[in-house]
Order: sequence, then structure tokens, then C-alpha cells
Amino acid sequence: MGKHDFSRRADEFELMDFPDSDEQRLLRTVQQFALLNRLFSSSRRLIRTHFLDPLIREGQTSFSLLDIGAGGCDIPIWIVQYCRKHGIAPRITCIDYDERILAYARVQCAAYPEITICKHDALHMQELGPFDYVYANNFLHHLEDAAIATVLQQTAGMASRSFLLNDIYRCRMAYWLYTLFAGVFLHNSFAFYDGRLSIRKGFTASDLRQCIQIASLGEEIKLERAACFRIIVYGTG
Repeated sequence: MGKHDFSRRADEFELMDFPDSDEQRLLRTVQQFALLNRLFSSSRRLIRTHFLDPLIREGQTSFSLLDIGAGGCDIPIWIVQYCRKHGIAPRITCIDYDERILAYARVQCAAYPEITICKHDALHMQELGPFDYVYANNFLHHLEDAAIATVLQQTAGMASRSFLLNDIYRCRMAYWLYTLFAGVFLHNSFAFYDGRLSIRKGFTASDLRQCIQIASLGEEIKLERAACFRIIVYGTG
């Protein structure tokens, strides 16, 4: 793939995905995810809209949630803080596969007993059992199409209420705007290189429809564009 070819997904590995990547730069990248997620992922709005607001309207006081590839757990921590204000008791399980990131996340979540962090392969997450909700942010683009179909199948089967997989919409505008932002604000990490590659590894609606077709999932799976160059896959369990 040419460096700036957006007609199809890039297939290179991101630097943070290598097991021997520099640990200091890796953890600095994970720290910077909190800022990137807050500014650009639309996670808070999407989680409120699809999970928390319906829960509050129904008068539910507890729920379980699986966060796939949770990284430093900034999103689960926000969920817990939001739920505490509304008298809701969440049980959140966060999975990742890099021991260095897991160790960092455990420190971040020390004051949040509602969050359980464990090492687990997302391609076998059905072993963790059912959850009310399943969520992933910026996870799918790390996978090849065949693995995405497996994750979609398991996600749809594990979520008893609903699921939402939030990722990057691949386009030239997102790439160059991120290049400008990361070049100014994100240093001493993998965020500049990996973030630009992540956009090239992101999705169009056609890409994800093909993955849904491979997964043999029906019309209960929905696609939607969201603000800040996001594309989401969601549905009910």
C-alpha cells in the first residue's frame, strides 16, 4: 500500500503492538490515549446514548460490561465515576494482552474496585461469560478482517443487552488533521506514528459491512458514522 493510499486498509503493525517495543514510550502512548479519547473518540457520548441513558430510564441499578482492549482504562474509570453519581453499581471487566499495559492499568484502577483487569485474548473472549454490555474503542483496526469477523460473532453472542464497537473512519482528512495535532501535542511516545497508521488501518462502511457478512450476522447489526471521524458497529444481544 502506498503511504497515503486510503482506498483500502493498511496492513502494517503499529509500533505499540510489538512485544519488544520500548516500554517507556509505550506507557507514554497509553497515557496520551486518555487525552485522545476525551477529545476525539466520542466514547462518552456513545456510551451514555447506547448504554447508560437507557439503563437510567429503566431504573436499573447495576450492570456488567466487558471492555475489549481497554488499555489504560481511562474510559472504564469515567464510566464508574459517572455511575457513582447516578447511584448505579457497574461491574466492568477490562481485557488486554500486553502485561506492561495491564500493570499500568491496575495502578490507574486501584481506587475503583468496580473494575477487574485481566489478561485475555479477545479472540477467545467468550470464555469470560455473558455481559450486559460489550464495548471496544479503537480495537478492531488492530485486527485482520477474518479476526474482526470472529470478534463480531463473539461480541454479538456475549452481550445480553447491547454492544458497541467504536473505531476510526479511514479518510485523508482525518489523517492530515491528526498529523497536525499529534505533531504539535504528542511527543516521546508512539502516538504520532501509530495514530497516523491507525487511521490508515481504519474502516469505511463498506469494509465493516464485509466483515459483518463474513461473520454471518444479520440486520440486527448496525453501522453508523459518529463525530470526529468515527465509525461504530452496534446491536442488541
